[in-house]
Amino acid sequence: MNVPFFDVLCAEHGLQETFSQSPADLVCPICENKATRIYSAPPKAIVEFRDGWDSGAGQHFSTKRDRDNWLSSHHMRKVRS
Repeated sequence: MNVPFFDVLCAEHGLQETFSQSPADLVCPICENKATRIYSAPPKAIVEFRDGWDSGAGQHFSTKRDRDNWLSSHHMRKVRS
C-alpha cells in the first residue's frame, strides 16, 4: 500500500514534509506534535508567443490568437513579469 506525503506546518519547526495514512492525523516528523496541512498551488507556466513549434505546449502555433486559445483551453493564463 502506498502512503502519501503531505506538506505540514509545525508551530515549532515550520514547514515540513510527512507521510501519513490519514490527513486528519498529521504530525510534525521532528517533534510529533499535531501539525496543520498546507495545500500547495500547482505550478504555472509562462508560454511566450513565437511563430512555430512551441516545445512547452508540444505543438505548432501560427498566430498569437491560436496560442492564447490553447492557453485558455488548458486553464492557463498569461502572466506579466
